Amino acid sequence: MHGLGVNDEYSTITLSPWHDLDLGGGAGSAVIAVTANIEWTAYSNDTSWLTITNVKSNSFTISAKENTQAPTRQTIVRVIGKVGNNEVFNRSIIVKQIENFSYSSNKLDNKLALRCAKYAALAYQGFEYNYSTDTFTEKSVSRTALPAALRSELQREGFGNIQSSFGSASTYGDDNPHNVSFTLAHKKVSYSGATGNLVVVVIRGTDTDEWKGNMDVTDTAFSPNMPNHYSFEQARDAVRTELHKYIANIFGSISNADPLVLITGHSRGAAVANLLAYYLNSNPLTPGGAYIGVTNIFAYAFATVNNTRTPSPSPNIFNFCFDDDFVPQSPLKEWGYGKHGNLYLANAYNLYKTDGVFKNEMDAFVKRSYDRRNSADFSRNATADLMTHVKGWWSSTEQYYAKRWYGLVYEISLYTFFREIVAPAAMQEALPIVTMASVASNLSDHIFGPIARYFVVGNAVFKYVNDTHISYTYYLALKQNAFVEESLYSASSSSNRSLETLGMMSVGIQRPANPNQAEVQKLINFTQQFNNLENLGWDLRDFSTWAGVLWTDDTENRVCSIDIKYSELSGKLDLSGFTALEYLNIAGNFIDEINLTDCDSLIELNCFNNLLKSLTAPSAEIINCGFNQLTGLNVNFAANLKELYCGGNALTALNLSNNTALIEFDCGDNNLSELDLSANTALTTLRCERNCLDIQECSTLWAQIQTIGNRFGALLSYECQKR
Repeated sequence: MHGLGVNDEYSTITLSPWHDLDLGGGAGSAVIAVTANIEWTAYSNDTSWLTITNVKSNSFTISAKENTQAPTRQTIVRVIGKVGNNEVFNRSIIVKQIENFSYSSNKLDNKLALRCAKYAALAYQGFEYNYSTDTFTEKSVSRTALPAALRSELQREGFGNIQSSFGSASTYGDDNPHNVSFTLAHKKVSYSGATGNLVVVVIRGTDTDEWKGNMDVTDTAFSPNMPNHYSFEQARDAVRTELHKYIANIFGSISNADPLVLITGHSRGAAVANLLAYYLNSNPLTPGGAYIGVTNIFAYAFATVNNTRTPSPSPNIFNFCFDDDFVPQSPLKEWGYGKHGNLYLANAYNLYKTDGVFKNEMDAFVKRSYDRRNSADFSRNATADLMTHVKGWWSSTEQYYAKRWYGLVYEISLYTFFREIVAPAAMQEALPIVTMASVASNLSDHIFGPIARYFVVGNAVFKYVNDTHISYTYYLALKQNAFVEESLYSASSSSNRSLETLGMMSVGIQRPANPNQAEVQKLINFTQQFNNLENLGWDLRDFSTWAGVLWTDDTENRVCSIDIKYSELSGKLDLSGFTALEYLNIAGNFIDEINLTDCDSLIELNCFNNLLKSLTAPSAEIINCGFNQLTGLNVNFAANLKELYCGGNALTALNLSNNTALIEFDCGDNNLSELDLSANTALTTLRCERNCLDIQECSTLWAQIQTIGNRFGALLSYECQKR
């Protein structure tokens, strides 16, 4: 009970430990003692969480509902005292109530996840946040500026002692490739029925030189004995050191504070957050110091980059990743890398195509944020093709560093290409940007060509790399409850379209008893060209060694599936008469001719990234012939064609009049001067940028594009043309 007399000088009542009035964040009340024999009145305009009752001659009661909101709640109570008609007391009392942090560290909470996603987005200095509309905008700001929107939001939520990076603007965005920028803040909360200390650690994603650090998987040379990503671990230790100083400065020690630590970040920041949370689960903040412990560590990470070769299923770490975002898939799982904790997946492309709210919000965001852009951009296949290419040519971290290729100015490894060309290009350095563009345009048959094209086309021509990966996309997907636990994530949600089509295909066998001899001979003929047999590793006398070939389980076994992607194969592939063939994947080879005559059962054809100059496609539903050297493409026989990807070729003409079932079409980066889409009434995804098309307002093609744009789930990229 707190006394309030006529001459009382206090003007603030805090419903927390101050003045022994401790309602915490839970429901409760405080009885306020007042001078007797005075007529008292007390009221507040905010009755959403606070009520005033039992106003008597000597007391009244202030009651509060549980505070499950992030901000410390605050309102004003007016207290008036009268003796007769004379007013002897009139004061406004500020009443506060702290947050009830009612979360469990080992249980996913969508509200807390969304809150962390907001923090992670605002860690980027260029993001602005409108609290009243819950919308974001990205603007260009100085790389050393403090994250003003994040600091403002933390203040609004009742946090204090806000420190960004090392407490100095000069270190938020420094030139250390193994550093990371971050923000620390603290406030009192109610937790498990008592008042506790909540410390938040918000870690920014990649900034300038940190792009180079991202490439240093085992530092600047290969090391087989490094359990964690070298650069991420260096950044983790830097954050850990500053977190210890921060807690010591405020509380004196960990044991005095017994803090709850909420850790979050996006991209590189997510990887560092993941490593930091895992470390603090079982290690003291400093050697020989006190433990924070797994029950007091809450970690939510977005677009979490793979960061360790010893991933643990830590129950208090939650990762959210798009499977069509290349960043969370690096370094490759096939190289032995993963992430600690629980994984939740979604597909940004599918979400954009099927969720009207997500699409509208994403389009509105890019209109607010980027000049001359009317809509967001996502790609189903681009990331899958990139990851397949890298997996096909580099099977380990050692090869990432050691396997070298000619064709550029000098012989370089994939590590050097990423660190010295891709990373500086991401840092907006002029020469690496020109080099990337040159590799993408002029070295189509080079091993680095598809990688360069992915970043050049995906960032400069289209925007699917950025739009899929940016922190706001993750925030918006969380708002739509789009993420699904990894064990429950189905192929229908995946960006790997082949998983869906395989469900329609026959189940093949690997050991044919009576294979069709004509098909056998044609496959043998292909193995005799160049080094194909050696690269395939087949024993021609033992069909069970013919990896990638499946046969029908019939009286006569016919080939129904061929998957020989990224095998360094060259020459001419004759599959004419393979009438049972349903699936063909020869992506990432050097094949310059393919014959598919009478392959009438084919459902999916993937010949991406070869040396084909012409292609007559059979009656398939999905065709990916992107990034070859095609000057001619005939799809007239593919009446059931639903998806066609032929970007990155040299096409000057293309007839789609017979492809009325077409839904997705990508012909970007060709030399098309005309395109008629009038027959493609099911089309909803169109990419035709970097051609020579007339898309001026009121042109025939422009009118057709507007019609497509009015269909549900439309995704268009057409503005940038060569002429």
